[in-house]
Amino acid sequence: MDNLLLTIFVYGCLSLLSASATKCARNHVKCRDGIQCVFHGFLCDGFKNCDDHSDEDEDFCKANICQDGYVKCKDNLQCVRAIALCDGYHGCRDNSDEGQDFCRATKCKEPYVKCKDGLQCVHYAFKCDGDYDCRDKSDEDEDACQDLRRSINKF
Repeated sequence: MDNLLLTIFVYGCLSLLSASATKCARNHVKCRDGIQCVFHGFLCDGFKNCDDHSDEDEDFCKANICQDGYVKCKDNLQCVRAIALCDGYHGCRDNSDEGQDFCRATKCKEPYVKCKDGLQCVHYAFKCDGDYDCRDKSDEDEDACQDLRRSINKF
């Protein structure tokens, strides 16, 4: 019986060690417990994905460096996709990605273009497609769409 308990104990310890020694998949990071891996995009997003809740620890979130293509929100806690800045949807919990001053000063990432009001970025393919994507409806501006159609017809 003693040998069985010792075997179970050793097996459990080895399992923990091997689990903590394994690497996380690409775009995943280890939780503080060293065992669980979570998708990098889930860090500091307001939802506890790690069983030990380390993915939402404020000190951890402030020290976290955003992956390529992501930027920190103004609160320095959360990372959001750079192409999602000023898109009309709040990605940052502090709403800093949609602030008027911030959006006026932010250049849209390609293939996105600014709406006429300078506050929102929409995909260029959504211009003149018959649906309003800009809050100011400038993506369906009749004059701009006629100019676009003329330039397309030249080819």
